[in-house]
Amino acid sequence: MKNRRKNKYIASVRPEHFPPGSAQSRAAARALLMENQKRVQMIFCCPEDPLNLETSKCFRSMCPDGTIMEVILFDGNADELSQAEQEEFILRHPISNDEWDNVRWLIDLRNELVHFKSAEHEQIAPRPKVDVDIMRRVPNTIKTRSAQRAWPYRLLTPSLAGWAHQTAQSAILGFKTAYKDVRIRKVLPTMTSGVLNPLSGREVE
Repeated sequence: MKNRRKNKYIASVRPEHFPPGSAQSRAAARALLMENQKRVQMIFCCPEDPLNLETSKCFRSMCPDGTIMEVILFDGNADELSQAEQEEFILRHPISNDEWDNVRWLIDLRNELVHFKSAEHEQIAPRPKVDVDIMRRVPNTIKTRSAQRAWPYRLLTPSLAGWAHQTAQSAILGFKTAYKDVRIRKVLPTMTSGVLNPLSGREVE
């Protein structure tokens, strides 16, 4: 796994390097728009296997502060691509607002509780018209307390606990499924009779 943080995205390719209207020129145009854009990347790959871009995956989402989070699952050796080619592959995938938003909010909540990252103290009384950031972003399915207390008291409910467990399990399952999909295609073709299947522990017939 590679963890790559970029404070500034510098486009290494430009739209004029490709035929007008092509996918490559559109990706390069998007890259130009992303200059000065903060990005955090987690790249997973299998250096010992040949790269297959058709089965590789990329998940992109945006944090409240504008930072783009990118999780890239390369099916094989990512070093077969130049950095520009890796960027081109990543930029093919749109920034989504799916379950990764829930995971990101859960991480923000953990950081807020542990490190208290709020820039200002919370006003309890009288209750301000605009709530603190972490409460404004609470998923609709979580039930909170309406008491005039600090936000941790209002937020830390059984409903949050159930939601957090479900969200974490969903994220873990997503990573496991993606990894298994990659490995099973490489393991099964090489199996012979009498060999144990490492994915199930059963003997292959």
